[in-house]
Amino acid sequence: MPQALVLSIGLDSRVLDTRALILRSVGYTVLTAMSVKEAVPLLQSNDFDVIVICHTLPTKDCERLVSLVRASGSRIPIVTVSGSAFGQQSVSADATLDKEPVAFLREMGEVLRSHGQTQVLHREA
Repeated sequence: MPQALVLSIGLDSRVLDTRALILRSVGYTVLTAMSVKEAVPLLQSNDFDVIVICHTLPTKDCERLVSLVRASGSRIPIVTVSGSAFGQQSVSADATLDKEPVAFLREMGEVLRSHGQTQVLHREA
């Protein structure tokens, strides 16, 4: 079964590593970036199913990232994680996911299904 490919972006390596571990534990493939500059080449060389923006990324970087992705014509779902001021205020992100792991994984699956992406079947965390 194909796996969903996730790009997770944020400034705190511990948060990124933890989120990646949670996603990988249920079958997602995850690449991480600690800046928009680091994310751009990953976006250009991979076919991601979803982009996850961490609450640690500054609002201006979030806006820049969303603008870059949308300017490319991509309709890839872009989600933020609760705790992000950007996620709470922006209509540019497709969804704001709960940071609690079980809810986060459930909501991630819902986002992928609603965007017609392949859903990775997984057990409850």
